Amino acid sequence: MPSGPTVATYFNLLDRWRHFPSYRLEPHVDAFLALYLADVLAAHFDVDIDTGIIPEFPLRLGTLAGGDDDGPNMSKHVDFVALSANTDTVYFVEVKTDQASRSQGQDDYLKVAKKTGLEALLGGLLRIAAATTHHLKYGRLLVLLADLGLFDVPCALQEGGLPHRKLARTELLSQVSVSEKAKRMSIEIVYVQPSNPHSETEVIDFPMFASVIEGRGELGGLLAKMLMRWREGPGQCSDEVGAT
Repeated sequence: MPSGPTVATYFNLLDRWRHFPSYRLEPHVDAFLALYLADVLAAHFDVDIDTGIIPEFPLRLGTLAGGDDDGPNMSKHVDFVALSANTDTVYFVEVKTDQASRSQGQDDYLKVAKKTGLEALLGGLLRIAAATTHHLKYGRLLVLLADLGLFDVPCALQEGGLPHRKLARTELLSQVSVSEKAKRMSIEIVYVQPSNPHSETEVIDFPMFASVIEGRGELGGLLAKMLMRWREGPGQCSDEVGAT
């Protein structure tokens, strides 16, 4: 009986499809990168990193624009947020699988987010949570951030999440506060991308990422090989990696 698809099959499929117009590799490989992100950040910055990685962290547009009560509750997102375990640093991590996909516009709003500060960004997150229809998902996010020490939350939120009714949700959120730990934390912006032509300290290139994970079992070895392949931009042809 023929065997089913393997991890190598999946990676080779991604490698073929990344050459096609409009196909985005990043959202299909981000979870694999997240498995090793804490270790890679630790190696790059020589700090211990908490394993509680946060995906797609919302940045409220009204807060980025300098608004508090005013401004839209729509958001942009940071690919991953990670916390140092022994320093007052939070890392905003953007993943680029294509060197050309890094844009000045994104660089600019991340710089604004850094200047705005974590306390204000977390306050903006509470405003989104008060207005959202996705109350269950935002409730889970707030609980995770509380577990990481960034929010002080009431037991009702830990046990039951955010209520569906807006009035009850607003009342519960009024009991949530940004922690003293979060108020002390500074933001560092990090890019994970194919190459680092200007030797920027905030950039983790694919060879560096691969060097950390290549000995971490079959998955780590395969992902490391793919990252080395993906240093080349879309349009380049290459042989497949591993058995399919």
